[in-house]
Amino acid sequence: MEEPRPHFLLVTFPAQGHINPALEFAKRLLRGGANVTFSTSVSARRCFDKASIPEGLTFAAFSDGHDDGFKPTDGDVQTYLSKFRQSGVQTVAELLEKSVAEGNHVTCLVYTLLIPWAAEVAREYHVPSALLWIQPAAVFDIYYYYFNGYKDVVDECEKDPSWSLELPGFPVILTARDLPSFLLPSTPYPYTFGLPTFQVQIEALGKMDNPKVLVNTFDALESDALRSIDSARPELIPIGPLLPTAFLDGRDPTDKSSSEDFFGCSRNGDCIKWLSSQEKSSVIYVSFGSISVLSKTQMKELGQALIQTRRPFLWVIREEARKGQKEKEEDESNEVELSCMEELRKRGLIVTWCSQVEVLSHPAVGCFVTHCGWNSTFESLTSGVPLVAFPQWTDQTTNAKLVEDLWKTGVRVKVSAEEQGLVKSEEIKRCVEVVMESEEIRENAKRWRELAVEAAKEGGSSHINLKTFIEEVVNHFTCPCWSTISSSLGLQKWHVNFMCRHLHHESNLQSYLIFIITTLRITKTSVREISVVIEVNGVASQSQKPMIQPLFNPLSLYLHYRGKLRRTIPEILIDVLQALESNGLRSIDIDRLKLIPIEPLLPSAFSNRRDPAHKSSSRDLFQFPEEGNYIEWLSPQEKSSMICYLGAYVQLGNDLVPTHRSFLWVIQEKEC
Repeated sequence: MEEPRPHFLLVTFPAQGHINPALEFAKRLLRGGANVTFSTSVSARRCFDKASIPEGLTFAAFSDGHDDGFKPTDGDVQTYLSKFRQSGVQTVAELLEKSVAEGNHVTCLVYTLLIPWAAEVAREYHVPSALLWIQPAAVFDIYYYYFNGYKDVVDECEKDPSWSLELPGFPVILTARDLPSFLLPSTPYPYTFGLPTFQVQIEALGKMDNPKVLVNTFDALESDALRSIDSARPELIPIGPLLPTAFLDGRDPTDKSSSEDFFGCSRNGDCIKWLSSQEKSSVIYVSFGSISVLSKTQMKELGQALIQTRRPFLWVIREEARKGQKEKEEDESNEVELSCMEELRKRGLIVTWCSQVEVLSHPAVGCFVTHCGWNSTFESLTSGVPLVAFPQWTDQTTNAKLVEDLWKTGVRVKVSAEEQGLVKSEEIKRCVEVVMESEEIRENAKRWRELAVEAAKEGGSSHINLKTFIEEVVNHFTCPCWSTISSSLGLQKWHVNFMCRHLHHESNLQSYLIFIITTLRITKTSVREISVVIEVNGVASQSQKPMIQPLFNPLSLYLHYRGKLRRTIPEILIDVLQALESNGLRSIDIDRLKLIPIEPLLPSAFSNRRDPAHKSSSRDLFQFPEEGNYIEWLSPQEKSSMICYLGAYVQLGNDLVPTHRSFLWVIQEKEC
């Protein structure tokens, strides 16, 4: 049997900060031999340059009601997200159904932020799913703890100037200015949509049996943050940096394209030519991403700072920023034609866009003045370029904290106390000079560059993590019929909640099928619309009984994959409570033998009381004869008045009489 190619469905929010890492992730899946379907809005799909789309990538676009692209000024963000969800749910469901009909069923659905509904659809269709987290692991930790016990603490952050937060296993202590902006009570409309959306995202993971979060980071960069949360909750898997390989380990020198190029923004020939004429590490690169728009006042301060440094610079001012600022301030004179523009053009180069990762990889770039979006921050770290952190909103404030205090690859600007929200030109100049002249910062940046390349290369930690994830997804095959039909057949008490990874002989699955057929006593009248007859070897009476057509041949699939099933650490299930024998359970090295405590193996009515009707035990199955109604006799006795004594037979009788207490004595017939 030819090995089937795994099929991944990637669903992403139509923002470039989401599409960039999702597309790089898709390219890695394609290189690993998978089929990939990429689903996003029509507006995002239209921007892609067909000539630059990786071979093997299939697009499935859907309309979100804004086929020319949505901007917050176009209307209510919540209304847009609702429409996006409605269209997305329908499209993803159709894609999953189509994949089954075409014999290329989706192996795993991967989705980015702001679309937790994708996981709900995957769960409905019994398809494994994983979240592609496009921010640092530290930010995931903050949101996770906020919705799991720390909400009241965080909500006080703006009331007390001395407020700080120390999370379990978290690498730094946070102040209010370090938190993601969505957590701040003062977050203005329309950005209030963020926090409820992240809450749904975290809660969706909580509904999964084994939630996995693929994080665009690498282990050495965020080792503490990746382990801050118990892996049994969501498992954080570092698979970054998700950047073109030509700028990492050079494994594929032709892989230089990113979604910036796909969006038709790769007009950077003049940028590279200009950079090549500059001295090494001399250029200040300035860019505030694809969304952030600075006020005209802030633009003036930034322009003055660049002039004052007397250094060459490359400044990206997007067309959208010009238009957005003009519309926002409602004054044509406010368009970004600053009074100092002529002087700026003499000293540096101002463009509307460039391929950022290519610019950052150029040896002439000495520092990066950035809004600290995670893609920009990570690209700078991976390129070994120091940062001037100029955060605006969402995760950018936390990223700036990590850059300055944890990774020590840059400095963060300070907002003017007199003019709220404004960073003065003197402060910007100070930060640029510190970064450009600090050998320590430059050495730190170089070290993180080396570690990023090490993680991404073949055999590196992120490469191994992604390979392991794909193998686990591919090998996680189950028969989808059991959970679907169990409730309708009245078999709710039969609950399968494990996956067999180590099988010993080829008859296991056949035995399971025999059990199903014989237990359900399936006849021709039991199932309508019969489409196939299954024969089971060795069961003559049932050999021609019809069943519903399966999605695949389970026995063939099992035989194909049994050689790939991983060798596992021996595990022993022990009838004991964790709290009762915590030391004993940990006394043996878990790499050699894993002891797993399970709840007391008693009828549910007498243990967790989830099922008051479940009182029967094996004693009832052995049909011991009952002599008298002992429960009726016990009822009138006082609470805790009975004696249980386990001594020798004669001694027990002699000891019970003098107590003058009631007793219930069980004597087996053979003891009499």
